[in-house]
Parts: sequence; C-alpha cells; structure tokens
Amino acid sequence: MNRRPLLCGGEAINARGDKKTARIRTPNGYTLTIMGALAVVEHLMMNRIAGGAYTPATLMGANLITRLPGAGPLRIV
Repeated sequence: MNRRPLLCGGEAINARGDKKTARIRTPNGYTLTIMGALAVVEHLMMNRIAGGAYTPATLMGANLITRLPGAGPLRIV
C-alpha cells in the first residue's frame, strides 16, 4: 500500500492576468478516494437530502477535503 501523501495544486488566472495558485497535501489517492466516498455516504445516511443533482461542494461544503483525516489546509498563494 502506498502511504506517501498526495500533493495537489491548481491555478486560476482572471481576465486581467492575476494568478492564484492553490496547494493541498492529502493522503495518497487511493486512501483519499475511500475516505471521501465514506464521508459522503455517512453524510447521506445522517441527513435528509432533497432529490436532485449536486456537486460535491454543494452537497458536502467546499472544505470537505480539508476535513478528511490526513489532509492539510488548502493554501492559496
């Protein structure tokens, strides 16, 4: 089993050319996938959710990944 953390990053540039970069450290990809899926299942079992389609952020909150064990804060630089 791979126990090395996953280092993720992303970048956004607006029309003026201003750039922001986001970085986060999480558990390895396999562990992250399992923990994320279980967090969603637990949320659905504990809460009454109206039918329809949801993005993960709409359903769970934009900070879901930072709430998972082993994940660090999302850093914007």
